[in-house]
Amino acid sequence: NEKTKALFDFIISGFNLPKCRILGERVLTKVSKNLQNEILKTAQDDENGVIAAFDS
Repeated sequence: NEKTKALFDFIISGFNLPKCRILGERVLTKVSKNLQNEILKTAQDDENGVIAAFDS
C-alpha cells in the first residue's frame, strides 16, 4: 500500500540510526556479553547445578 509506505518513510525520516558497523560491533558485543552474564548468573544461582558453556 503506497499510503502506508509513505507514512513509514515519513516516520523513519526523523530517526538517525547508527551505521551497521556500530550495530555489529558495539551494540551486539555489549548485548552478547550481557546475555552471557545473565546465563552465568542464572546457572550459578541454580540449586540443581546447571552447566553453562559458550563458544567464542
